[in-house]
Amino acid sequence: MKKREFSRRAGQLLLALTLIITFIPGTAALAEENLQTEEILSAAELPVVRIESETPEATEDYLEALVSTENCMSIYQMDLVPAEWRIRKTDLGTGEKRTYDLKFERATDFLGMGEARKWVLAANRDDVSLLRNRLMCELSGKIGVQFFPESRYAELIVNGDYRGVYELCEVPEIDSERVAIHPAREEFLLEPMTETDRTSDPMVMTPDYGYRFALNSINYFPQDQKEWLSEFLREAEAALRTGEREAIEMYFDLPSMAAGCILYEFSKPGDAAIKSLRFVIIDHKLYAGPAWNFEHACGNQNMPYGRLSAEDGAASPEGWIEPQLWLRDLMQTDWFREQVREQYLADQSIIINLYEDNELGKNRIDSILKEMPEAIAHDDQRWNSFDGEESGAGSASENREAETAQLRKWLRERNEWILSSMNQGAFPGQTY
Repeated sequence: MKKREFSRRAGQLLLALTLIITFIPGTAALAEENLQTEEILSAAELPVVRIESETPEATEDYLEALVSTENCMSIYQMDLVPAEWRIRKTDLGTGEKRTYDLKFERATDFLGMGEARKWVLAANRDDVSLLRNRLMCELSGKIGVQFFPESRYAELIVNGDYRGVYELCEVPEIDSERVAIHPAREEFLLEPMTETDRTSDPMVMTPDYGYRFALNSINYFPQDQKEWLSEFLREAEAALRTGEREAIEMYFDLPSMAAGCILYEFSKPGDAAIKSLRFVIIDHKLYAGPAWNFEHACGNQNMPYGRLSAEDGAASPEGWIEPQLWLRDLMQTDWFREQVREQYLADQSIIINLYEDNELGKNRIDSILKEMPEAIAHDDQRWNSFDGEESGAGSASENREAETAQLRKWLRERNEWILSSMNQGAFPGQTY
């Protein structure tokens, strides 16, 4: 077996050498950049994540790195912990603020979110507000979607270069601290896949509807488990074909499925791919969840960082969208549409609290932003090159304020439109 070329000791020597080189004549620009980074973080409001690597930037393939944390509780402090990093494969396009995958050598508690090896540092580059994914994942857990992923905001430094505010996210995977299931108990995590998607996980296609799923976190898939899963999915879809509640609820957990429909409809994800919601099999039933990746949701379209969604043809808060996979078939039954309506009405306080103060307290948008005003200003300063004459927009801070106001307005108008439509008896199952 090939030995590790970038060990902890090598990383420490590299870091020390970097600091020495900073003060060698002829490297004044580098010294100035590092000084600016340190000045920004001298009064940091958020945890700070540092990545040290032999390369100035990650690539599509995993490379060795060392990860440290600052400005967090001492029990979560990391000091040059060996890991691997790469640019997340869904973020290989243009733009400097990239999303990264991190993979530690061993399960590590990252800022108090439980021990696991795999994490995502989400740039949320196309969401100037930096709020959409956090808000929708929080909402999913509050309304009954299974296993919502936690996240923490942090400021990221890569090889001494300040990269801005990132969302450190849990990855939906089978793990005692994540999706606590086990295939040996006939429990599975299903990730929807398109025909062009590629994955190293085992793939299954449902016998009747032909839906494709990757079995997340499973490297070895025994024949007896394959047979059980195939038979379970065959029976579940046969029950779904009947449209009868008693038959369907033997295989589908209806409250979580209704919560999945609410999340999907309310957020109105702009990504046409069916990746915003996964499914899990527990106790021989299908549950909706966990939710994942809502950067392009709630009115946001895939636009360059720094532009206002209002100026780029943002999604309208009006109009139903077609739910994905089994949710589509459930929504074509009268009784399930009524369950979704009743559950949506019951969740109103939670939904309204996203954008407006109510009996639950301060609204979530303002609560989150209150935690990091200086960090957001630093992020604006770092990525100011994306605004101005190139995008035809104002300053980065003006863009962010306008985008946040647009998000709040969209959430309010989306909720009001859904309520009005439901009161008139209109549902997505009746409109496609």
